[in-house]
Amino acid sequence: MVYSGVFERFFLLGIKKVIFSSAQWSKFDLLKRNYPCIDKTLFPALPSDEEGEEHLFFYDEELKEEIYLKYIKGNEHIKPYTEVYHRLLGTILGFPPKAVDFFSSGEHEKQPHKKVFLQFGGVQCVASIDNLVEDVEWLWEKYPYPESDILIAKYKYDYVDFTYGDIKAVKEAQQHGLAYIEKQLEKEAKKIGKGFSLND
Repeated sequence: MVYSGVFERFFLLGIKKVIFSSAQWSKFDLLKRNYPCIDKTLFPALPSDEEGEEHLFFYDEELKEEIYLKYIKGNEHIKPYTEVYHRLLGTILGFPPKAVDFFSSGEHEKQPHKKVFLQFGGVQCVASIDNLVEDVEWLWEKYPYPESDILIAKYKYDYVDFTYGDIKAVKEAQQHGLAYIEKQLEKEAKKIGKGFSLND
């Protein structure tokens, strides 16, 4: 399957200021020629596979230096895919703080029934439905480009898109989702013959 470079496109538009990319994207060389980056030389924890090494690209040299000094310098020893690694990368890549906490702490695995995927402005992240309103508000404030994208939330096989700034619709979707989860957990509890609450 050919990678379409959705995140890179928002980067080139100037909306997303930091991205992950690798040779999997057909225009990867364009990024390497025109934008400062950090690779495994400076940050050994960056992943690599048969498609090549992942690089962190920055919109300008000043931002690269700022991110390196604030987050990477002194953390070169961290292991890939650990809690510290996910927390660091989520922050660098501009994900909502509560979404970063939910994923890096492993809560997305402990409470998979609460897992929601959010996509907007070159960001795609895992969040908790408990924090849906806060995370969406954060994304809209961080990436105020309503004409460039529509925020999409995915829960299992269902998708919902939200008009920029329509917090009422987000709250209604959150309430609907929580009610659905509660019903599903109640059904599961009946099957196994014991109590099961939403916060378990």
